[in-house]
Amino acid sequence: MKTIKVYQTENDYYKDMKLFGKLKYVGKSFGAVSLTNNKIYDCVGYDEQGWVQIVDDSDEDYCYSVTSPRPLDGSSEGGKWEPVEIYDDGLQKLFDKISTQK
Repeated sequence: MKTIKVYQTENDYYKDMKLFGKLKYVGKSFGAVSLTNNKIYDCVGYDEQGWVQIVDDSDEDYCYSVTSPRPLDGSSEGGKWEPVEIYDDGLQKLFDKISTQK
């Protein structure tokens, strides 16, 4: 099991988190500390409802839609995720499911 240290602002410390994979964000960059076009991010969680937990440009972990990552306030059109490396069967199944829905 691969792990990485992820900063936790609320407690001002780094937490060891399981690394499920690396995902590339392709789309319009948004926010000063959110997602940047063509940058590869660490995925430290996911759920079957369609959310991935990403260590974004803030160096903290936040949830983004697996199908259309963008700000919740709708201020950007966002983009999509492209798997680069996947270390977890469940995350692979989530991306397989998405690819068959297109």
